[in-house]
Amino acid sequence: MAQVIKLKRGTTNPTTGNIADGEVAINKSNKTLHMNDGGTIKQIGGTPGINDQASSTALTITSGGLVQGVWNNNGTSNTSSQIRKLTQAQYDAIGTKDSNTLYIIVG
Repeated sequence: MAQVIKLKRGTTNPTTGNIADGEVAINKSNKTLHMNDGGTIKQIGGTPGINDQASSTALTITSGGLVQGVWNNNGTSNTSSQIRKLTQAQYDAIGTKDSNTLYIIVG
């Protein structure tokens, strides 16, 4: 059975008071995706980035369930990024985390 992952969402950009370190949230008003990176809120998607008007966004899902894509990153196009779904143990076992990867911890 598929797992449903619901991100925090609101109509304003999140603050460190809204999301914990490593947590992701969506601003539904301007369609942006944000992450708390060690106490700093970073926009990781939206305009520029993944949005409903980004004609150059390309996402693929590998046979192992890895989501990979190329999209804009703060105005710099062709940033290769990926989203990985892992258990906490799998995440902890990664020696060096990739700064272009969004890690989603499940189960």
